[in-house]
Amino acid sequence: MDRSLVDTLQVRGISFETSDSGEWARFRCPHGGTRYVVRSRLADGYLTWCDGDDPATPDWFPTADAAVEGAARL
Repeated sequence: MDRSLVDTLQVRGISFETSDSGEWARFRCPHGGTRYVVRSRLADGYLTWCDGDDPATPDWFPTADAAVEGAARL
C-alpha cells in the first residue's frame, strides 16, 4: 500500500513541515540544509532535493516511501 507523504514521514518519526494539502514537505537534510519532497502529478511520483551547500538536481521516486527513504540516503 502506498502511504501518503505525511503518513510516511510520521511513521519514520521525522520532524517536518508540510503544505495544507500534504503535497509537499520539508525537513532537515542529513547532510545539512533542508530536504524537500514534492508530489509530482506530471511525473506521477515524488521529486526530492536538498538546498544545502551543494544543491542537488531533483531526484524522482515512484512512491512517498521511496522518496523519503531516498532522501535519507542522499
